[in-house]
This record gives sequence, C-alpha cells and structure tokens, in this order.
Amino acid sequence: MESHLAQLQAIGLPQNLHQPLLDKLSKCIIDAGSYFQFGEIDGDTRTPYALYATKDLKKNSNVFLIDHAWTTTIEKAFSSLVDNDKLREMCCEVMKISAFEDSQQEECTVENVGTEENEVVNPINVESEPCFPYGQYLNLSGNGLRNFPSDVQELSNTQQITALNLTLNNFSDSTLLFQEIPEQVQKSLKALYLSDNLFTNNKQVQDHAQHHFSQLEIFNSKLTEAYTTWSILFLCDVTSPDQVYCVDVSGREVPTWKQSVWSQFTNCHTIDVTNTSIDDIQSFISCISSMNRLKKLKIDYRYQKYIHEAVALGRLPKLVYVNGWPSHLSTPTTTELTATAICDKMFNYLETYRLSNQHTSLGLSIRHNQHGNVKLAPFFYYNTQETFTLLWPVDDLNQGDEATRDYLHGTKDQQRRDLLQMIYDRSSMDQEELERVAHQQQPDSHIKQNISLSNEPIKAIRSKNNYKVYTDSKLVIERITEYSSFQHVDDPLFTFTDDPKQADILWYTHEHFRDYENIYQTHQMVNQFKNEHLFTIKPEFAKSVRDMKLPFLIQTYDMSNNSDVARFLLDYDQREKSSQVNLWIVKPANLSRSMNMNVVNSDTAVLKLTEMGPVVVSHYIHNPLTLTGRKFDLRLHVMARVRCDSDGQPKLLTYMTDDIVVRISNKQYSVDNLHDFEKHFTVMNYRHEENPDQVAKIIYAQQEFIDAFDKEYGSGKWAIVHKRIRTSVGELFRRLSDRILRENVDLQCGALYGVDVMMDSEMNPFVIEINYGPDCRTVCRQRSGFYGDVFKTLFTNVELPKNVIALDD
Repeated sequence: MESHLAQLQAIGLPQNLHQPLLDKLSKCIIDAGSYFQFGEIDGDTRTPYALYATKDLKKNSNVFLIDHAWTTTIEKAFSSLVDNDKLREMCCEVMKISAFEDSQQEECTVENVGTEENEVVNPINVESEPCFPYGQYLNLSGNGLRNFPSDVQELSNTQQITALNLTLNNFSDSTLLFQEIPEQVQKSLKALYLSDNLFTNNKQVQDHAQHHFSQLEIFNSKLTEAYTTWSILFLCDVTSPDQVYCVDVSGREVPTWKQSVWSQFTNCHTIDVTNTSIDDIQSFISCISSMNRLKKLKIDYRYQKYIHEAVALGRLPKLVYVNGWPSHLSTPTTTELTATAICDKMFNYLETYRLSNQHTSLGLSIRHNQHGNVKLAPFFYYNTQETFTLLWPVDDLNQGDEATRDYLHGTKDQQRRDLLQMIYDRSSMDQEELERVAHQQQPDSHIKQNISLSNEPIKAIRSKNNYKVYTDSKLVIERITEYSSFQHVDDPLFTFTDDPKQADILWYTHEHFRDYENIYQTHQMVNQFKNEHLFTIKPEFAKSVRDMKLPFLIQTYDMSNNSDVARFLLDYDQREKSSQVNLWIVKPANLSRSMNMNVVNSDTAVLKLTEMGPVVVSHYIHNPLTLTGRKFDLRLHVMARVRCDSDGQPKLLTYMTDDIVVRISNKQYSVDNLHDFEKHFTVMNYRHEENPDQVAKIIYAQQEFIDAFDKEYGSGKWAIVHKRIRTSVGELFRRLSDRILRENVDLQCGALYGVDVMMDSEMNPFVIEINYGPDCRTVCRQRSGFYGDVFKTLFTNVELPKNVIALDD
C-alpha cells in the first residue's frame, strides 16, 4: 500500500477504496462487466457508443479496473494498427469505420499462402511456462534472494534444469552466485536470466556467465554465440522446428546468422528482427531465403533497402511484406488505408496523458459530461509493472443511468473549459463567442523602451589584443584552441580562464545568464541578451511575430493562451470551409530536437494534445521542397551584437556564417501516414544516437548538398535561394530589434542563434524558429574555424572573417 500511496492521492481515489483496489489488483479482478454494459447511441458520429449501469451504485462505493484496449504513442499508432488485425477490427467497430475491401490483400494473408487452417501461431513468451525440447525451467524470480537456494541441489539430482530465471532478486556478487549453483545445473544450463539484481557491472557478469556455463545459449534474453536450434524452440515454446510459425528475436542481438539453424524452420511465415544488429546482411538474407514459407519480415529501416533489392533479384520469392508494406510495392494497402482512417478519428476516443507521450484508450464508450458521475484515472501497479485505468463513481448511479465523465476535470478556467469542450460538443461556443475571445486584449510585454547608450565604456574591451574567455563548453575550448593554433601566432587572440571574474568574455552554453547588473559595472561581455527569451521560446516567438505579416513566417498559435485557442479554431474552420489544406504541426513549448512533435489533420487532435502540457500549433508546410524525394530543412547560424550611432541610438547588427547544416528525413516524403516520424521530420541525429539500430541518419556535407541541389534544380540555383534566405532572416532580426534592445547592458552582449529554415516547393523560405545556444557539433565537424569566426564577429572590432556575411548590408 505504501509504495502506491502517493499515486493514489495524486489521482484522488477516496481512501476507503484504497484497500479494495489493491485486493483487485493482486487477484486481477476485472469485474466492471458485472456493473456496466454498452449501448449504441443513434446520431452521435463522434462517440456512437455509451456505457450504462446495470446495478445501482453509490458514490465512492466501488472501484473497477479497466484493462487498456489500446496503449500507444502517436508515432506508433499507425504501425500498431497495421500489425494488429483484432485491434483494427475493434477500432472500426467502435468508431463505425468501414474497413476497406481488398481481395489482393486477402490473397496475401498468412492463412491463404500455405498454412493449414488449424495451425496455431506461437508467439514468444519467455515469462510464461515454456515447453522445452528437453529439460526443465526453474523460475526463482522476485523472491528477494541474496544467496542461491540450497534445496535446488536435490531438485537438480532428479531433473535436468536447462533454463533458470533469477531476475528481480538481490544478488550482488556474480562470481559467488555462479559457484553456489549446483554442478549438475552448471553443466545443463542453456538459458539464464539475471536482470534487475544488484550487480554493478552487467558486462562483466555476462562474461563470467558465458565462461562458467559452457552450454549457455541465452543470457538475459540475448542470444550468445553458442545458440542452436534449441534457443529458437525455447523462445517459441515448442518442441520441434516444424511447429515454429512465428519467430520474434527483436532486441535479442543475434550474434551470427547460422544457416544450419534457421534452415530448419521451413514452416515459419513471420520473423521479427527489429532492434537487432545485422553485421552481415547477405548471410541474413541467405538464412531467411532457406525458410520456404516466410511471408512477413519486420526489420530495422537501415536494412530495408537490402531486402527490397533481394526481392527484386528473386532471392526472396515468397516474401510479401517488409515492415507491413508490400515487398515489391510502395502504394498503400487497404490495411494501411483503414489504419489511416482510424488514426484520423482516434482523438475523439483516446484519453491523453503524459507518460513517454502515451495515448491510452480509457473506457472508449464513456462520454463526456461536465457533471460526470464517474471518474477515470491511469494507475501503474508496481508489483506486476502494468498500467490500468481505474473507474469509480463520484455520484450515485441508478440502474440504467449512463456513465459519463468530465474529461476536463483538471481545467478550472471556465472560458478554457468552454473552448476545450468543443472536442466533445462543437456547439459549446458559437462563431460570435469565438470572435470575442480571439480579440481579447492581451498584456503586451514588448513595449519598446527609448534608451540611449554610449560606445565609450565598451570600446576599450573590443579593441584588446587578447581576450580571456570563461565558458562551460568543452567544444568551445577545443575549437578556439585549435583555431588559434591554425593561425600560427605566439600570442593568441582568445585564451581561457577558470575564473569568470577574470574573464573578458563569458560564454554559457548550458545555462541562462542572469547577472547582467554586475557585468554592466565590470564591462564584461556575455553571449546572451537579457530579453532573448522573447523570440527563442516558442510561445514568445509566436507572440513576437504575430503582427509582422511577413511572408516567410508561419502562422503559429500558443495553445496555453485562450485567445490563441479561439484564433486557431477560427482559422481551422475557415480553412475547412474554403477547402484549404488543413494540416497542423503541434510542438511542445519547452522541448527541442523534434521531441513529442506531431502532425495532425483535425482540430480535435490539436485540442486533445494540449492536455500533455504547453504546446504551440502551426500551419504544416504540406508541400516542402525535397531533395531526392526527401523533406529537408536547414540550420543556419546567425550572430547578433549592438553598436551605437553618433547620437547614442543603439542598432542591432546581424551576421550569418556561410555554414549550413542540412537535416533530411529518412523516407520519401508524401502526405500520408502523418504519424511516420522518419517521413515527416528531419532531425534524425539525436534519435540515431539513442537508437542507432532503429533510426538511420542521412548525412550531407555542405558542398555535397549544394551540388545535389543544383543538380536537381538547376545550376546556380542554390546561390539564388541562399540569397533569398539571407534576406528573409535579416529582415526578421530587424523587426525583432525592439525586442532585443531594451537594456543599457545590451551593448556588452553578443549572441549566436540557430535559425531553422524550410522551403516550400516554390522555393519560398520559411523561418521555423530561432534557437538559443544551438548545438554546434555538426558545423564544427564541417569547419574547424567556426567558433573562431563567431568570437571575432561578436566580441572584437577586427575585420569580418571571410566566412561571415553581414545581413544589414
């Protein structure tokens, strides 16, 4: 109880229901069906079903577990629908969607391509009670063991133990543990599970295990070099190769692909090797080509092209699907069309909460009512590591009453409730009310201040022969030091100090600088402007540029602001009425690197996504300029500093390096499957670093990109486009100058920004956003002198470096 108490209090479950809940969880009692039943609602196209009480229920008298019908992330929703026939059928029934008919698809299903009607597909389930070719499985998981049980010795005298599960215990010394395991078990053991113990060096534990147990084929779910047919039979819970129809070795790191093993599974029709490194793709293809009935393959995208090549060469003649797509076609299947239709409507049904951006079906048929009589809340049960939805009555229900809930129970602002209620009831606010909210006056924090500055205090600093730099960035230190060595000077322009008080230049990459009052007195320079948050934070940027009406800015709304919510709804309705493309990109207000961003095509989806936290929503560029068919954007590096004219009036000077960082999507662009990250988003490097086996990264060096661009669009075209981009960026910063120049200390500031630009198919540039403290690792790999040029431009009065362009000219 104690471990769940904070969670129970947070969701507001009455205390008298705490113990009944834990009793139901421990015994897995799901009894809501004894108290409620479904009923169809005529005329409600959004939620055509409702839930009714079959018995009287008093307020706070009972709590029910609802097992999730569907738990997914937006990104994975489409693929999970394509892969799961039952889920797709359930969603079609609940949402009243007619599945697309396709006779060709039927011909490609597993049942019609060689399997018998009575065949059973055996999924991998190591945690169940497996059936082995031989030997016994000993499960000692979760017993809090510190030493290996001595009574296993007697058991091993009579039974051959081939698999041993010691997870979720308190073993801390692997050497001692392995010595305690009886000799008979050591000789026969083929599978060993040791995760979630107290070991400090898991790699060392694995090495000890493979050395100690000579026949070990599986360690912590991973296959070892010694794996044989036995491992696959064990994982599939069968006793013979001809009983294997579906093999899932995803994430099991198959060390080598042995044809002697895989050729035995002649009845296998589906194999999943995602999240698995394949060092020799040709050996892998040879292995699966010997599996005569293989129809479906799931594999990481970085290997997919090799599979398609093998299909084209006739090496895999029976293979029908690769990652859910036809192995020889690129057109959508009817399954994909059905999945797309479900994705379009799913936000009418899915409850959204922030748990790794998960969206969970919580009682699909419980409709919204602002005076709801039941409450639902997500609950994570630590004992089994499962997530449920809890339902309990918050008002009395009589037999036959409809169970409803307030989906907006956490929203106290009545005006915001009225806006968000349009998810469930389009008539909750009419056009006139939306117009009134949209035109509410908002406090303007962007009041320009008339300030007069003097160049004199800073002139001496900007004319020095040596500048001491304090920075929290190792990359800056490395690159500036390297830059100085390339200049072949005995007295470098920039040197470093560990004491910020001794520095002429303060360069912070990982934190926001605050002490502007002090540096105004000490005449130090810093790489941040005091008010740059007014355009480097997404909602503030949207507010700053809203009235500029510049053609290279995208209409953006801050969905934490009621007026902007109303503006968005009006904009959406207008575009819908005029048959314009109505695609939107939803971005978290405080995240970068494309994290938790989603492309959607309905106002319901946008409003629902606001429940995850502060977001902005922008028109989606549905017709982007592509390179070799792939969507791309550009990261530009813009510098800003201040100079005073003879009257003491400040002027913002902006510069741009001629470096560009190209970011390109992994897949060919098309306006379909809006949830496919690798088709619609371009920032792949961070996901590639985190999951190199799952996400590829296409790299274009700068000159390589320019050559490819000119080859595709015409010689010299890039120079024209680049000039158009420079003009747009320069104009934007000129318009933003009154947001920047507001403090006397601004003369001592000079900042580097990452400006992201995308173009449409007509080569019109659009500024997507301005980023504070940009990640410069890629541009530094392209050109080692990058930071040297930046420091010279921002903090000295020397001549502009040749790689820097003034945007004010």
